[in-house]
Amino acid sequence: MNKIKLEPWELMSAAKDVLGVPALGRILAVCNQQVYRQIRNPEHTQDSIRPPIQRIRTLIYELEQGGERELVEGILNYMAEGADMHVTPNSCQQPDKDSIEGECLDDYPPLMELHEAIRGGADLREIERLAERVKVEVEETVTAVKMEREG
Repeated sequence: MNKIKLEPWELMSAAKDVLGVPALGRILAVCNQQVYRQIRNPEHTQDSIRPPIQRIRTLIYELEQGGERELVEGILNYMAEGADMHVTPNSCQQPDKDSIEGECLDDYPPLMELHEAIRGGADLREIERLAERVKVEVEETVTAVKMEREG
């Protein structure tokens, strides 16, 4: 797949090309006619319908707008897990402390919480969630250092 941004119907069409209409219909639990309606360009036909990926994107957008960032990350990571991937935000984390020292100190509590969860035999999903918090804090620290060095 190339880096060009594709429309939802184009993504579904590409999936159809790879998997075939019957397989895509089974996966999405729809008849073949519905698959064909999802891969039609809505600008050129009245008989197209929004593909599931477009509906999921709307769900993600609405949750994000509602302040449910952690839930959004969970949904996206669940979906990415099927391809052995993990999602990360496009923008760098902005520091929330006034100094690099403050940011460095801010890294420790989530790291300690992660280590305690590991030692305590916590569920792997909880460990992964805590690890994400550690990564965010460390990224804030790195961003603070960059900001100071770049002026």
